[in-house]
Amino acid sequence: MTINTSCSTLYSLNAARIDFVPYQFRPALKFIRSDRPRMLIADGVGVGKTIEAGLILRELQARSNIQSVLVICPRPLVTERKWEIEMRRFDERFIPLDGPLLRRCINETDLEGRWPIQYQKAILPYSLLTEELLYGQPGSRNRRSRKGLLDLDPPPRFGLVIVDEAHLIDPKALTDLRVLISPIGEKIPLKILLCGQENLRHILKRSSHADLLYRITLRLFLKPYPREQTALYIDNRITMAGGSPKIFEPEAKGLIHDYAAGVPRQINNISTACLLNAASQDIHKINDAMVNNVMAQFQLP
Repeated sequence: MTINTSCSTLYSLNAARIDFVPYQFRPALKFIRSDRPRMLIADGVGVGKTIEAGLILRELQARSNIQSVLVICPRPLVTERKWEIEMRRFDERFIPLDGPLLRRCINETDLEGRWPIQYQKAILPYSLLTEELLYGQPGSRNRRSRKGLLDLDPPPRFGLVIVDEAHLIDPKALTDLRVLISPIGEKIPLKILLCGQENLRHILKRSSHADLLYRITLRLFLKPYPREQTALYIDNRITMAGGSPKIFEPEAKGLIHDYAAGVPRQINNISTACLLNAASQDIHKINDAMVNNVMAQFQLP
């Protein structure tokens, strides 16, 4: 296996169809500067953890021969195809697994001794992590025994396991998922990426997660922007789009920060709504009164 350990090159910088948002590259930068990274990203809603995970995946692919990736997330994110759509920005094709498809993968792995190649990049909802699918079902008089995902010998090994909204997963399942992570001796720079809200770090401090926590060597906590950073963020986004940051008056930027609580996704939503409203009225300056009107008109959270 060939590993490129250069820490001076950010391969993900132009490797996806995404806007350049500097703070989203922080996890990737931390990853390439670490000797043996196992990463935990804990931050608020709307900060862009999915894009951050995609950037890390790109860096990992540039530095190792990684073939298999398993994304585990809440079912609504599977239904909304969030990971499918976001990973297409990185030219990655992930396949969501439902119950029958997961059972098929388990059965094929049991027979062939390896996870099916066509499902090496898969998305699995938390709701399928049942006792039967994880640990199997013993046989009876009228029913054959069925192997579980963690009951396979050997179990499938994924180069990277991404657990999104990890603070919501069943604690026992979270601990047991370490079985799916490639062994520590393998020369893969990153094996598990946990993404969740800030309380995730408190959950992992429980004694039952000691073995999993031992594998996490990098912890990154991204917090909402302070007021001055929000203003700079708005200016940067406007400039990148070819506009003048002077369109937003300082008071308007401050009010956007207050409404958005410093969360980038909300800053984007409110700023975009203000720009659309200004364009429809042929207004060239956005003040705090317009921000208030937009919030009332569009009922933005």
